[in-house]
Amino acid sequence: MKRSLSGTDARTHRREGIVTLLLFLLPVEFLLLSALLHGGEAPSDMTKSLVGPELVASYVLPFLARPTLWEKFDAFVLCPFHLLAVGVSIAGGVGLYVTRRARFPSWRWGVGIWIGLLLFHVAWLRPWNDERSLLAAADFVHRHGLERFFAAYGRIEPWLAEKHPPLVPVVLGLLLRFVGPSLPITRGIGIVSGGVTLWFTARLARLFRCDPHRSVLVLAAFPIFFWSSGSVLLDMPATAFFTMALFHLLRYVRGEGKESDLFVAALGAGASCLVRYNAVVIYPIAALFLWRGKATRRAWIRFFTLPVVMLLAWGSVLFVSGTATLQFRRLTRLAATLLGSAGGGEYTLSTLLPLFPVQLGIHLFPLLLAAFPGAWREEGGRTLLLWGGGVCLFVLLTLPVPRYLLPALPPLSIVAAEGLAPLDDSPFLLRMALFETFVIVALYDFETNLGMTYIFY
Repeated sequence: MKRSLSGTDARTHRREGIVTLLLFLLPVEFLLLSALLHGGEAPSDMTKSLVGPELVASYVLPFLARPTLWEKFDAFVLCPFHLLAVGVSIAGGVGLYVTRRARFPSWRWGVGIWIGLLLFHVAWLRPWNDERSLLAAADFVHRHGLERFFAAYGRIEPWLAEKHPPLVPVVLGLLLRFVGPSLPITRGIGIVSGGVTLWFTARLARLFRCDPHRSVLVLAAFPIFFWSSGSVLLDMPATAFFTMALFHLLRYVRGEGKESDLFVAALGAGASCLVRYNAVVIYPIAALFLWRGKATRRAWIRFFTLPVVMLLAWGSVLFVSGTATLQFRRLTRLAATLLGSAGGGEYTLSTLLPLFPVQLGIHLFPLLLAAFPGAWREEGGRTLLLWGGGVCLFVLLTLPVPRYLLPALPPLSIVAAEGLAPLDDSPFLLRMALFETFVIVALYDFETNLGMTYIFY
């Protein structure tokens, strides 16, 4: 028996060694392929008229017709992002593809790699336009205080005042008092928000009796999730509050929580709307969960009272500062553009075609399709799909920008992770081949996402 056990351990260690070697060779293989296709030079310039056909070709033949949207990036500059994509794929636990029970690597090692890559990402990536606007508003809070900030909110930063509430600039402004105007340090808000979202995703998976490690792996493999986790933007904090709120609400509705869960859910829902206005989609989703869970009238009142008070308080600030008219005019203009037959359709297509497949991850769509029928047959799976589907429908009907879909990713990641379950009992070589294919396509998505963000943001 001992001999058999030691033989099994030896085979397991050999397989783990093979996996490790393949993972470290993947970025080298990809870079060699990049150098071969480009001849060691940066891609040539392209006119705007060729962008559409190039994108379509890049989706059909990803390694024969690579997109040349970026003029200043070559394989050497993109090398860190190849390594980053491999690290993200490792972080969730490669042991799934080795043996059914293998703990390889440990979750501590995975988290360490993920945070290390995020810190590199934070220090290396140039600031986006939205980040500059947020930092300008935060600097005003830092220099002049909250009273003057709220009084002059409509005049500080037009982009911010026209479309967004003030919670993140206020928090950033208070943070600047301790760390100074440092972009890499303030990007730590994105890292913390991403970590909170991953943590609540794991807890949500346990609540629905799903594998938390797989769910976190799938969520971390979304290119847009990783990119947003290393940026000081509104999207990641809103997603963290959104996920926290619905997790506590679902725990209360399923009878596994306490009255305090209802309070935390209400607080998180209100906070998410004070970060981004489009987080208001949380209320119809929460109402659906309360109705399906046959919640009492008292629960309905307790959940909706606090967010309404928070939003009314912010509404009074809008009217006093004169920003309410500005925001209403901006939102009306935007709605007219989107609802117009030419403008809306043109904008939606120009956003959906180049951005959605790459930023969300082409490599994750098959997992969702494989797991969808089984998830819909179960009560818990339907709940997760209603959450994710509700957010997706709202975004597609209002402003279809991929990063606005971030609140839908935690439940969809849990569903997609169940698509990995059949691989547990499949032959080792098949699992390894599928895993390597998954990582290579993920690398392509991460690289293409980098080039597109420099154009669209």
